[in-house]
Amino acid sequence: VIVIASFDAKDFKTALESFKAAYDLNPSWKLLYNIAHCNAALKNYGVALDSFEKYLAAGGDEIAQERRDEVLGELDRLRKVVGDLEINAPDGLTVYVDGYDWGVTPLPGTVPVPSGSVLLIELKRDGQVVFTVNKSVRGGATAVVTYTERDESKVETGPQPAVVTQPVAPVQPVPQTAPAPAP
Repeated sequence: VIVIASFDAKDFKTALESFKAAYDLNPSWKLLYNIAHCNAALKNYGVALDSFEKYLAAGGDEIAQERRDEVLGELDRLRKVVGDLEINAPDGLTVYVDGYDWGVTPLPGTVPVPSGSVLLIELKRDGQVVFTVNKSVRGGATAVVTYTERDESKVETGPQPAVVTQPVAPVQPVPQTAPAPAP
């Protein structure tokens, strides 16, 4: 009841938190519809798009045609204001975009994000940030974020090659001139 009251009062942040908590307790595909609407209202367009797509996929034939048409219309609208991030990184890193956890690399696809805004992308291992970058994406476009780790096991620690230098010509002194007297 509190969730519906928050939603009806357009307190989408409180409603979203409540819908997500309910989904965590009982992951019903029906809650994804409400989660998507709250995210869209909060301009979390990429998360809203992802939630609507999951809603349609999980609900399948159980979704009434009128509701399906509504969601498809909303997906068309969201796709115009969303771009994609392609994350290329070693396996096992958790991907966060503006604080939202998109999962662990390798991701199953691109990450839908709102276009035009600067996003904070963080890659974490065991809760520690190993990579961070700010990125923006145009609507309908895909931006690529690539992170590679240096493999310390392949770093050679043996003798280093000699450094060859070329002799440098001596610098000729610049003749000093007396400053001009003040007028």
